[in-house]
Amino acid sequence: NPDNPGHQFGGQTWLSYELANDRKHSKNNHLMRTRVEVEYDIPKCKFTPSVSYELKNSLQDAFKTTETRLIAGVKWKVNKKNTLSLDYLFNDGHYSDEPNLHVVSVGYKFKF
Repeated sequence: NPDNPGHQFGGQTWLSYELANDRKHSKNNHLMRTRVEVEYDIPKCKFTPSVSYELKNSLQDAFKTTETRLIAGVKWKVNKKNTLSLDYLFNDGHYSDEPNLHVVSVGYKFKF
């Protein structure tokens, strides 16, 4: 076509071209995680309650809090080798688009 001579690139003649921007966002978040946990060992009791609180702060955005977690749970020492646990986790993503999370977990631990 004499009206559109094409564009030379890489040894080829192209009739049209389009420049596009790659819009992928990196997950290059630098966070500081701080966690405080308290367990209470009740004498002569097989149950051990615990509570923990966790903060995630952005190191790129003046230590802005990005997420907090509250975990409450109990461990039951069935015998010397077997332990059961039940935990509740509340995750609050302050500045993210994610909804708050409510998680219940059940665990089993066996010692060899």
